[in-house]
Amino acid sequence: YVGPNDDSTNEFETLLNDNDHLNLYDFLGIDLSHLPKVPQIPFDNEMSNISFFIGQSIGKIHHFMYDLTQAPEDIIINGLLDVSKTKNPLLLFNCTYFWLDSSDNLKIRHVDLLEIFPFKGDEIYYHDRDSLIGFSNYLINYKWPNYKVELHRTLNEFIHIISDRNTSEPDITKFLQENPEILQLSFSCNELNPQTDLVWQYPTARNNLKPDFLPERMDGHCDILEFKLPYLKSKPMVGKEERRNPSYEIDKAISQLDDYEDWCSQEINRKWLKKEYGIDIYNPNRILVIGHSDEFAAGDRRKLRNIRNTTVITYDEFIELARTQIYRVR
Repeated sequence: YVGPNDDSTNEFETLLNDNDHLNLYDFLGIDLSHLPKVPQIPFDNEMSNISFFIGQSIGKIHHFMYDLTQAPEDIIINGLLDVSKTKNPLLLFNCTYFWLDSSDNLKIRHVDLLEIFPFKGDEIYYHDRDSLIGFSNYLINYKWPNYKVELHRTLNEFIHIISDRNTSEPDITKFLQENPEILQLSFSCNELNPQTDLVWQYPTARNNLKPDFLPERMDGHCDILEFKLPYLKSKPMVGKEERRNPSYEIDKAISQLDDYEDWCSQEINRKWLKKEYGIDIYNPNRILVIGHSDEFAAGDRRKLRNIRNTTVITYDEFIELARTQIYRVR
């Protein structure tokens, strides 16, 4: 087999695996060594349109209300297919693996198409005439999966991204910029104005700014929408009950919104923005998407609106806003 697989490069080594066990999951980069043994079912057929949820991964991704009805046709929980004894060429097609790494982070591996060729005696058993005809028919009759046709699948793909602890803020905004329908549905807007450069129109030592989005309201004026990471490093509010204040993490995110609003409050800047980009902004609403609902105590976000004039929306609420609108469109 060829492996271990590395999507970041086209360079790879080829190794003939001459033992009785084809370590398919090592090849795919799926490390389950730290988990209790996962049952494997002997399999000697094509595998297509299957989602494998291993260990506690289904609970982790359900944390963001993942829509299982939009997963591929079949779901296997805490089970894998053992291909080590196969005697025929196999196809693995449109399958997704979900598991947790040793740090309890969700990992996702999608396979568009993988061919498996077993050994037959001392040689690798490639297609014979019959299996080659079947393989050709398979490619002709099955379309490659297109994940952005249905909004449900686009939303699931977004959940894949935010569930990965290695995802950065630019990864999130890039995906939303490339799939604007999620934001358009959630906030009832058409124009999103992503990554707009806000250039100070007078000499200053302050850096120019670039908010994630300036979504346009129905009245033609824009708000400020900023995305931070979905996992908080600490509690969002600190201090005693009677004097609870934003944590450093929340305060830093809101301070960024303060800078954007300060820029927009100055007429010379607003006139330039209108002339340069056709964007009207005055007294914008400030929206911060961050964290998860169960990380905020009752009243925390209301307090933030009162003291920092910022509406905080958590990622699970943002996803539910989009999903509700998707069902209305449907």
